[in-house]
Amino acid sequence: MSDHDYLKQKLFEALDNLLTEKGLAMGLTYAGVYLQHVRNVPDQFKEEFEQIKVALLATPLGTETGYAPRDMTPEAAASLARRILRFYTEVMGRL
Repeated sequence: MSDHDYLKQKLFEALDNLLTEKGLAMGLTYAGVYLQHVRNVPDQFKEEFEQIKVALLATPLGTETGYAPRDMTPEAAASLARRILRFYTEVMGRL
């Protein structure tokens, strides 16, 4: 699998897990789980991907008892979720 295809797969998995009945802050945690280990990002996407990853992983994804929701306002969580969606669209080749 190429680096580009791997990135597409992990972004899809992140988006698929973003919408959860546990709320957007928890969905962002789940998205972080899928994106935290992605390393070989094609050069044209590297800067944006790293910025998204920094935002997702600003705090640990969980504790010894399980995953923890991202500690951010609802507005910041919605903004980050939209940013991930826009990035996915860019990686997929735009609409």
